[in-house]
Formats: sequence, structure tokens, C-alpha cells
Amino acid sequence: MQVLNRFHKLFNQLFGDTDIATVQGLDVSGVSTIGELFPYRNYDEESSIYVNDRSTGILVEMLPIVGADENVVKTVTGLVADGLPKGCCVQIISWGSRYYGPILERWAAPRLARGGIHGEIARGRIKYLSGAAWRPLTQLTNIVLRHHRVLIAVGLPGAMTDARVDELLSIRQNLIGTLRGINVPAVNVEPSQLLGIIKEWIEPHEDDHRLEKPVDLIQATDPDTAAILEKDWADLRQRPVPDYLYQDDVEYDAEEPLQDQVGGPAARIQTLSDRLSLAGGRYEARTYTITGRPKFWTQWMMERLIGHPINTFQSIRCPYRMTLAFRVLDQNSEKQHATMKAMKTMHDLEKGGAAYRPMLADEAKDYRFFSQKLEEGQKSLVVAQTVDLFARAEDFAQAERALKNLFGSQGWKIERERYLQLPMFLVGMPFSAAEGLMIDLADMKRTKKMVSWTVANIAPFQGEFLGGRTPQLLLTGRRGQLMCFSPFDNNAGNYNCSVVGKSGAGKSVALQELNEGVVACGGRARILDDGRSFESSIKLMGGEVIEFSSKSAPQINPFAMIDPGYFERDNEYAVDSLTFVGLVIRQMARSSGEVDDIEKGIIEEVVRAVWDKEGPAGTPEAVMRMLSEHRHAYAKDLAQMMASFGKTGTFGRYFNSGANIDLSNPLIGFELSEIKSRKELQSIVLMLCMFMVSDEMYRAPRDIIKSLTIDEAWDLLQGKASGAFIEGYVRRCRKYNGSLLTGTQGVDDYFKTPGAKACFENSDYFLLMAQKPESITALKNSGRIEMNERTEMLLKSVKTVAGEFAEIAIKGPEIFHVGRLILDPVAMATYSSKGPEFEEIQKAIRAGEPREKAIRRVADRIERQRRAA
Repeated sequence: MQVLNRFHKLFNQLFGDTDIATVQGLDVSGVSTIGELFPYRNYDEESSIYVNDRSTGILVEMLPIVGADENVVKTVTGLVADGLPKGCCVQIISWGSRYYGPILERWAAPRLARGGIHGEIARGRIKYLSGAAWRPLTQLTNIVLRHHRVLIAVGLPGAMTDARVDELLSIRQNLIGTLRGINVPAVNVEPSQLLGIIKEWIEPHEDDHRLEKPVDLIQATDPDTAAILEKDWADLRQRPVPDYLYQDDVEYDAEEPLQDQVGGPAARIQTLSDRLSLAGGRYEARTYTITGRPKFWTQWMMERLIGHPINTFQSIRCPYRMTLAFRVLDQNSEKQHATMKAMKTMHDLEKGGAAYRPMLADEAKDYRFFSQKLEEGQKSLVVAQTVDLFARAEDFAQAERALKNLFGSQGWKIERERYLQLPMFLVGMPFSAAEGLMIDLADMKRTKKMVSWTVANIAPFQGEFLGGRTPQLLLTGRRGQLMCFSPFDNNAGNYNCSVVGKSGAGKSVALQELNEGVVACGGRARILDDGRSFESSIKLMGGEVIEFSSKSAPQINPFAMIDPGYFERDNEYAVDSLTFVGLVIRQMARSSGEVDDIEKGIIEEVVRAVWDKEGPAGTPEAVMRMLSEHRHAYAKDLAQMMASFGKTGTFGRYFNSGANIDLSNPLIGFELSEIKSRKELQSIVLMLCMFMVSDEMYRAPRDIIKSLTIDEAWDLLQGKASGAFIEGYVRRCRKYNGSLLTGTQGVDDYFKTPGAKACFENSDYFLLMAQKPESITALKNSGRIEMNERTEMLLKSVKTVAGEFAEIAIKGPEIFHVGRLILDPVAMATYSSKGPEFEEIQKAIRAGEPREKAIRRVADRIERQRRAA
């Protein structure tokens, strides 16, 4: 028993001749002692290969797989079956790391740099979410925050030789290339990163001392983003996020044996019969062995073992590590053995052996399956599978119950190891398998033979959606993954979002958070509102609200919005601009109807003529005058129908001067509630605001993100011309890095008006919040959103818990994921548009108190109420 002999030798040095199974209190302290538990010797820089006591190996980190299909299973099976020689040992190590600090900081960095309310929101979110590394924030959220990671260690027994190096390099190339084929990036793990990973497992801490950032796979696969994020790190030397949420990037000394660099002076492991005591007893690690599996299981079902997709009370309530380790056997010998066993069990079954061996039929079936898979090219593997939990000592009873409940609900049997905690814990340490541990485990009946197809289906590759690059919206997955979401990360289409949520689901709050993210990331956000839902947060964040009412008449002459210089230089700009103006004039002429082809042609002709004659000094009045003088009889009718928008008309004061709206503020809201009763005016104002914003998008640098938000879009986008107007708008949006964000209470609302329908049909992303179950069923039957049984089930499970979180199902190109928007007290106070919090803040501001101070005071009270609850 190769590895256990090393343990036995170590124990004897410490205690004398002590039987390994009876050790109840081994105290392993100090770097050199702990180092003897690990096989790491050196790292060959040239080949990026690890040289260990009895093996050599490679170590890569891959992005977790999210979901799977038959193609993924086939690919993963190929990874396991192809190119791995006899004796090769592989460990697939998945863990929910408590080091989510880099993601939290990536989201917070631009807000802290911007300051003001954005900085207050960042500090509030950091403070609130930093407490969820070891236990859930509240009993209702029921999940700890984590960062899902997956390592693959491949080891070959024996010393480092040229042939072995070539073999390992070939295996790594095949591994990374195969994963890339299913859009899963993988990178080599350097020694400093390995030391940091091991330190996470053996040295838990909550001390706030300075640490270094870990490798970021999203960075590693995107050089442009890496450069931006590196600048953020350089600008923020003083971390606002607690250091215990970062992995140690331990400095590696190539002159010293790698195993001597494992752990620090504070590293302390005490082995007890059923657990490992860490950090002087404040934390524990416990290892569990898989003792039973369901008869049917697939790779895409593995996501259920890191947390139930629907019932979040079936979750892992602390940091964890899952490991599947296997050793490749002699395939010729295994084929012969399997064939013989299959034939023998079938013979016994035919002779009536089932009468005294009740399980004979199942045995015969299993051996027949095993033999068939080997004939098809699968490999016979010996497999060990473990789960490790890491928790505070006082939380472990609850954490263990949660783990057993989760696995049991899926038909898996799991038992805590006794007397072999340390050896079984080391199953999850890279390269331990190739050091002889797999042979030892087989001797101790801790392994099971499987074919590579089975291993591919139970390997712990699954994680959660890790999010994107742009830190616009911060969400938490149902299994605890902290992630950033932004439609601007879409490389395949547009950046538009349709947000749907019933009353009380949090739709307006989600839209406000999206807009805050645009401004925080250096962009420009424009909001069309008709109920003052956004007014308070816009003003609190230093934005400006422009109101259209009987008392306030901002000038929005469409001709004055066109830039003559761009018009002359850019033919596309010229065509788009006159098309937009033409659509506005059509809407003025027929607010509730639709112009025919002749009328459309007349309007286009006249709009062009007015521009050619008067340029940006043109007005709707000039259009009316030219229409009344036109040769066609229809033109005079059009002029008459536009009378309300002429210089002396009811609404003429808005449209017949210049364009005096200042768009220099990055956050601007257009409040339309005071003209809500005049739908013909409201629709024109909305179209012209959109025209103004689209023109701003054209002029602004393209690297700046821009958004326009329309809440209750179906009600605002009235009129037959609105559909064509929206289609033209979204075409320009995508080209100039712009996003259209719209919101309604139900998907059906999008089909009440042509403009709203165009918004829905031109959105690549749908953000679906809590809905009535019957609404989801109706949506499925309508075919407006493609939905299978699983999608329907997930959408019906989306919920909002007032004061805790609002769930959002994000459906977009190559993504369907449910995330939770968890607001900190500062954001809750900022986004409140009614109730006592809103009144208290407004009263304090009217009394002269700085808005940041007023919000902070209300947020502190919300935080105290949360703690009391």
C-alpha cells in the first residue's frame, strides 16, 4: 500500500510504532511535516510538467460545463477513452471555492472609481455579500456564495523521461483541444496557483490580510478584457473587498522542492477518526465516499449534485470539493475478463441460477453491458469518488445534513469516512492518484470498475454560468455562483433586452440596476418613464430628469436634431435621419391610423424638400406649409391632420423652435406622466426622444456603452408608425454600441402595439422575472418564446422574496440561466420610489442633507431591520 506506507512512516516518526487505523489525534504542524503529505517535487518550466515522488503529470483548469447534451457526453467520453495509456491516473476535481472576491471586485471597481452613490452602492454590496462565504446570508436565501472551478490532473507513474514528457504533452494538447471543441476553455495551472489552491483547502481563514488575486479564466481567454481588468487592479491597490475572499497566489521558488512550499507557518492539520481539524479547530474538513449510485444518470444531471435547480433548500451549504479519480487498466486483460464473466453469468442464468442467486439477472445484464462497451472501444477504469466539505466546526452538523439530503434526493448514497479521513481527503489532491493511491484504495475496497462512458456521465464537470466581462448587473446563481451579466457581452447579435415581470416581481428595480450599471461602466443611460418610477433614483445618482408637461415644454424639433456636418459626410446617417423624421411626421398626421403608400411617398418628398431648403431650421410647421401647397390632393389632408403640431396648434410649442435639451449628463430620464392622457402627443414625444438618443449614439465614441430604457413599452409605443420606427432605431443601436431595454408586466403586452412588438422581436435577451404559472403555460402555447419542459419548469419556479432577492431567468444566445438579484441596503434605499424610505430620503434632501448621507442613514436602518429579522 504505497501511499499509506508513506503515512505510516510519517506517523511512526511522530509517535513511534502506531497502527494507522487507530490514530485519533495526529497533529501535523509546520511546513516540512505537512509537505511530506504531498508528492510534489519540481516543476519543469520548459514543458510545464510536474515532477513528483513517483510520477510525472500535467494540471489544467477548465471552465465548468453548464448543462450538457449527447454531444458533450460523447466528447467527454473521448477524453476519458482516447490517448490515455495503461496505468495513467486522472483526477477531475470540482470545487465550490469561497474565493469569489475577484468577481465582486470586478463589479465594484468602476463604481468605486466613479464615486458618489455608485461608490456607496458598491461598498454596501461588498459589505453585505462578503458574509456569505461560509454560511447563507439568511435562511431564505439559503445558499452560500462561491466560485465554481474544475481541475484536471493527469499523472503517469514513473520518473520523468523524454518519452513520458512527449506522452504528457500529447495528452494535454488533446485535452485542451477537445474541450475547446465544445466551447470550454482550459489553461495550464502554474505552481504558484497550485500552491494557492492547496492552501485554500488546508488553511481556511477569515483574517483580513493582503493577498494576491487568482488566475481569472475569463481574463485568460480574452486579452482585451484582461488589459482593462489589470488596469482596474492597478488603480485599486487598497482592496475594498475583504482579503479572505481571495486565493493566495503563493510565490513559487524554483530552487526549493515544491512540497516544502505547501502551507505556511500557520498550517495545522489534526486528523481525527471522522474528520480533519483545521486552523486550530475553528474549521473542519470531512471526506465522504460515494457508496451507491442511481441506475440511470447522465452528465447533465450532475448539476443536481451541486444544488437542486429548483429547490434551493436542497443545496450544499458550505465550500465543497468533489473528486472523481480513475486509473486506466490493461484493456486486453479487461476485455477477456469481461467477456468470460458475461458468458458465465448468462450460462448460470440459463441453468436456473437465479433461484439461489436473486441478483444474477442484474449481474448478467451489467457484465453484458460492460463487455459490449469494451468491444465498442470504451476503456475499463478503476474509479474512486469522494466529496469533501469545509465548514466552521459549529456549522458542520447542518452542512452534513444538507449534503446527505441533496445526494439522497437524487438517489445517491454517501457515507462519511471513518479512520481513513486523511488518505481519502488526499484523493482530491492533484497527482496523489498516480502516486499509488488508486492501488491502495482498490486494496481497501474503496474503488469500483467502470467503463469510460459511465465515468464521463458521473464526472464532476458541472458548474454554473460564470457570467460575462462587463460588470453591469451582479447576480447570484441558485448554486451560489457570483456572476456579472450584461447584454453588451453578446458577440452574436444585438444588445437589446425585454424585461418581463408581474407587479411586485422587481421589474423596475432590475431596470434601475441595469441603468446604474451602464453609468457605472462609463456609459450613458437614457430612460423614458411615465410613472415617476425612476425619478428618485435618477436624481439620487446625480442624473437629470426632463419633464414634459403643461408647465414644462422642452424643445424637440426633429429637424434641429440632425447634425448638418454628419449629414453631408455620411450618407447612411443622412438616410437614417430623414427616415426617422418622416416616421415622426407620419405619426403626427395619423396618430391612430396608418398612412397609405401614396401618403408615405408625399411625406418623404416633403421632408426632404424642407431639409434641402431650411436644413436644421426646418419645422413641422414648414412641413405643413409645404404639404398645403403640394400638387396632390392627399397632401392637403395630411397638412390638416397635422394641425395640432403646427406652430399655432395645441402641441406646437414643443416642436417648432430648436432642440434645447442638454444631453451632457450620463444619466437622463424623460418623464412623460404629465402628458400620459394625450396619447397622440406622448407617442410623438417618445419617438423624438428616441430619435435624439439614437443621434447621440451616432456621435458618441463607439467604445462607450449606451442604453435607452422604456418601461411599460406597450403603453408608450402607440401608433402604427412606431413599429417601423423601432426597427430603424434598433438597427442603429447595435451598430453604435447601444442597447434598448424595455419592460412590461407580461409577454402578451408586447403584442398590443406595433412598437412594443418590434421591441420584443428585436431583443436578443429576455429577462423573465416572476410570473403566474398560467401565464408561463400560455406563453409556451403561444410559441413566442421557445420552451421545452425543463425551461417551463424553471420559469414557473422563478420567484421574488420581498426584501431578500428577485430571481431573473436570462434567456439569450447560447444562455438560459436563473440568477438572483440580491440588493444591499444602500441600493434598496436608492431604488425605492415609494414608502417610508423614499419619503425619509426626500425629506432629508429637501432639508439640505447631502443625498449620500441621507441614503446611508436609511440604509443603516434597513440593515438593522434585516439583522433583527
